[in-house]
Amino acid sequence: MKRRNSYESYGRIKFGTFDWQQIEKENSDRASKTGEYIPKQIKSKTKGLEVDNFSLMFSKFVPIIDAEKVKDGRENIKKMNKYVGGESKKYFLEGIAEKFRASEFKIDDQSILALIRERIKAQKKALEKQDYEVLIDDTFTTRSRLVVGLGSEHVLETSLTLHHIFGIPYIPASAQKGLCRMVAFWRLAEAKSDEEIKGFKNIFYDSKIDFENEDDQLMKYKILFGTQGFQGLLEFIDSFPTIEHKSDLENNIDTIFELDVMNVHYGNYYTKNMPPDDGQAPNPIFFLTVKSGIGFCFTVLYDKMRAGLLKCSEKPKIKTFIENWEADNYLKLKEEIMGILNCALGEFGIGAKTGLGYGMMS
Repeated sequence: MKRRNSYESYGRIKFGTFDWQQIEKENSDRASKTGEYIPKQIKSKTKGLEVDNFSLMFSKFVPIIDAEKVKDGRENIKKMNKYVGGESKKYFLEGIAEKFRASEFKIDDQSILALIRERIKAQKKALEKQDYEVLIDDTFTTRSRLVVGLGSEHVLETSLTLHHIFGIPYIPASAQKGLCRMVAFWRLAEAKSDEEIKGFKNIFYDSKIDFENEDDQLMKYKILFGTQGFQGLLEFIDSFPTIEHKSDLENNIDTIFELDVMNVHYGNYYTKNMPPDDGQAPNPIFFLTVKSGIGFCFTVLYDKMRAGLLKCSEKPKIKTFIENWEADNYLKLKEEIMGILNCALGEFGIGAKTGLGYGMMS
């Protein structure tokens, strides 16, 4: 019977500007096969770091590992270079996900989420004083995992959009507006024939608005959502989680994040143009997501002041649109925008990996 070699790993770890910390030795047969040192102590050490800002920790305190391996208690057989990531990434992400619950986002013992809600209320009031009409102010809840900004630059290869000051995950207003604009024009294209769509695409991407000859519905959505050459009348506000951690703790809603994984089974097929076969080792890529069941507040406003200026122009179609929206105190406009938002979040999803069901909300 072949004797099984005994491998032992040990080394040290450093988080950002913190001093190097020694880590306990561990038997690591898998490390001998993968060529990586996988210290599970990263998770506990991550949770113990005195860093209060999630965004800062996620971006600036990624662990750097310096490790060695010993075979059968003999001399050092492999000196590992300092490296970041690998499977150690999993334990780091698990650590920060458990460390930063909703109740942990605080400034001087004040809930950051509560402060953000007050800030958004003040923002809405300020906009209303500037003659904006609130069309939508509603909460949508994630029905699947949500990840916005997955492909942004990050030392760990996968990222997540976080508020750079408060460290809270959020959905940028630009992402909301872009998604709703896409759905609005998709609805128009769906009703057209193949021949009509060919010319419609060019008009859709045109930054100009032909106020005389353009399709009425297309013009309407360009006026509302804007183009590169025209500022739309709709104003979207960044969407933040709406967690009242004191009442939601019992339902485990206090936990915001969940760890997920992409597993590339045939890496050589994609990188070296080799046939896929079962002999290729999977390459798991871990990343953070916002878990399902988390509510986000969506707010959309309508710029009445600019609409009034447009109504005074010599464009009869614009005047007709705006007068129709004003006729019933914007009720039909509210219903239409809510329908677009419901379709966008409920059928298309927002953020990354929506084709796989991520980012669905209701």
